[in-house]
Amino acid sequence: MRYEEMYLPVAVEYLRELYALNSSEIDILQAKYYGISKVINKRPQVRNAICISYFIAYRFNSFPQQHPINLDKFKSSYHECLLRNLEWFRDHGDHKNWKIRAYLCPWAITQTNILERLLEFDFVEIVIMKNETVGHSPGALWRLLAMSDTLLDNVLIADIDEYWDSEKILEYFPKIAKYDKALSRLHHLPRDRFWLRIDGSAYNAVSDGSAKNYPTILASRIYVQPRRLDIPDMDILMSSYAWLRQKRSTTDKPWSQISDDEVSTPYNKGFRHDIYGAGNHWLWYGFDERFLKHVIFPWVVEKGELCTYINPQNHTSDLQMYLDRYALNDLIADLEYVHRRPTNVTINNFKKVEWEF
Repeated sequence: MRYEEMYLPVAVEYLRELYALNSSEIDILQAKYYGISKVINKRPQVRNAICISYFIAYRFNSFPQQHPINLDKFKSSYHECLLRNLEWFRDHGDHKNWKIRAYLCPWAITQTNILERLLEFDFVEIVIMKNETVGHSPGALWRLLAMSDTLLDNVLIADIDEYWDSEKILEYFPKIAKYDKALSRLHHLPRDRFWLRIDGSAYNAVSDGSAKNYPTILASRIYVQPRRLDIPDMDILMSSYAWLRQKRSTTDKPWSQISDDEVSTPYNKGFRHDIYGAGNHWLWYGFDERFLKHVIFPWVVEKGELCTYINPQNHTSDLQMYLDRYALNDLIADLEYVHRRPTNVTINNFKKVEWEF
């Protein structure tokens, strides 16, 4: 199966055309989902940023606070992990050249002491959103807004529930930024890149595991140079894509991206409680990566610049241990899609990265 059949590309220009025709409706979504209330501790002199989202919500909410959240569990999994990361960055980070930009949910501020804690770190730029998130989205997409900020030279998109020191985020990305072959529009580290088939614990998927999710781009490990990415209207694109998903969800094919002519595949099929397909609901878990794989990834491929550190060309034994047969097929489809045009793709064995740098 080709990548285009797995995840139908939704062109940036198509979304812009949708916005031009439906701006009154989409502007409402943009203000509701991506409006910014204020920015605290602006640091415009620092031109590199690690961007994160901080919100509290059940991942499958259809309206704000629909389902209760275990606040203690949230604090132990997300809140405390973020504070540990900030303390680590305080002690080991390059504060002169890098800042943390935190997009905060206004409701979350009332539930934890996150605002007070962030103010303790002078390298944190705080962006308070106008409205709380609904489910996992739009909160998870707030951090992607930085990809349009051309005042930034380098942007790292990260999760707050991963330990940055053990993930070596700041060890690899600054080196990548200086690596002449990796002056790319988009880069992502390969660890956990192949989270493939959805299991019952994650999505309550069909028992035979026939629903699949190939994470083309992990939203937790993205490196972008905004001026090279050349998307000044990320908020409009995300709002237009959400609007499009709303419209398609009311059709006989609620999992489809653009038209009724699309065919159901393991990558878009609905299952049990989720008739829209994994990550395909504009307010639920995984929508940030749906946007990345349908909209941003094709855009980057068409531009001809994308870097990744994985070594698939010979399907080496260590790679085969890492991926199952279906994962290899998905990876091959990914690479064939990337290479269908002349491109500056850099593919290296992850074990060689330290040596090359």
